[in-house]
Amino acid sequence: MKKYLLSFLSLFICIVSSAQTARISLEHNGTTTIYTALQAAYNAAVNDDVIILPGGNFTIADSIKKRIKILGAGICPDSSAVTGVTFISSGIKIGTGANRAQFEGIIFSGSNYISGFSHPSLMNYFGDSVVFNKCKFNYGLSSYKTIIVKDCVLLGLGSLNSLVTNCIIYSFPSGISGGIGFDQTQINNCIILNNLSANFCQIQNCILISPTISGCSNNILNPLSIGSIIFVNSNSYCNSNPPYSSNLVSGAIVVNSITDIFTTNVNTTWSCTLDYHLKSTCPGKNAGVDGTDIGIYGTAFPCSEGWVPSNPHIMFKNVSSTNTSDGKLNVNFKVRKGN
Repeated sequence: MKKYLLSFLSLFICIVSSAQTARISLEHNGTTTIYTALQAAYNAAVNDDVIILPGGNFTIADSIKKRIKILGAGICPDSSAVTGVTFISSGIKIGTGANRAQFEGIIFSGSNYISGFSHPSLMNYFGDSVVFNKCKFNYGLSSYKTIIVKDCVLLGLGSLNSLVTNCIIYSFPSGISGGIGFDQTQINNCIILNNLSANFCQIQNCILISPTISGCSNNILNPLSIGSIIFVNSNSYCNSNPPYSSNLVSGAIVVNSITDIFTTNVNTTWSCTLDYHLKSTCPGKNAGVDGTDIGIYGTAFPCSEGWVPSNPHIMFKNVSSTNTSDGKLNVNFKVRKGN
C-alpha cells in the first residue's frame, strides 16, 4: 500500500504541478525526489530505486547498468487520456549490472538491445532476468541474454533463452529489415501476426495468424505445447523439416478465417482500438493447457485491459477553475491500475 501511495502522489505531482515541464519521480527508501530529465534521475538512482515517468517523450544516453525499475504512464492513449503515453525515443540498452531491472508502461521508439550479463538458461532459471511488462517496442527488441517479456506489443523480436508471454508480436512492414525469431525461448499465450522463425523453442497456447514458419529445428512439439495453437490458414506449415510440418498442422486447432477467432476484425498489425478477446464460439475458448483461453487473455495472469500499468493510473480528472463559496476547490480524479 505504501508503494502505491508514493506512486500515486508522484503521478499526482506530475499531472497537477506543471503542464509544461516534466516531473520525473525518483523513489528511494520512501523518499521522493523530482527531476526534469530521465538521464538525471538515472544518474542519481541506485539499485532497487524506482523512477516514475509521466506521459511525454524522454531520452537516456547511458546503457542501463543498475537494478532499477522504470514505470511509465502507459502505451495506449485511451487508457492514458490524462497523463498521455510515455515514450523513450532513444530506445533502451541494457548492460552489466542490470539483472532484475524492470520496465513497465513505456513505448520504446529507438533501437533496443540487451547484452552484457549472463546466467543459466531460462528453461532452468528465472531469478536474474530483466523484465519488460506492458511495454511497446516500435523498432523491435534484440536480446541475446535472458529476459522476461510480459503483456508487451513488439514490432519484431529476436530473443535467446527467454520467456515471452501474453504478448502481441508482428514483423516489420515490407521493405524494412527485421522479423520474429526465437531461439531457446518459451513462447506462451502470445498472438503472432506474421511469419515466425523458431529453434529449440516451446510454443504453447499461442495464436498464429497465417504463418509460414521457418527454421523450426528441434522445437518441443509435444501435444501439450502444439495441441492448443490456433492457425488461421490450414496451409500454414514449417517450411523446413517435413516431420515438424505434419506435427504442427495435425496437432493444432485449425480455423480458416480470422473472423472465427477474435471479437473484432484483427489484422496483421496492432491497435489499441482492437479487441483481442476470443469469440464465445472460438475453439480456443478455455482450450489452453491450464483450462483458460488461448491467446493473451489466458493464464491466471492475463494481459491487462488497455495495457494499463500496475502503478496507480489517473484515467480521468476534473479540477474546478474556481473555489466554492467556503474556499474549497472541487477536484475529481478516477484512478485504476493494471495487473
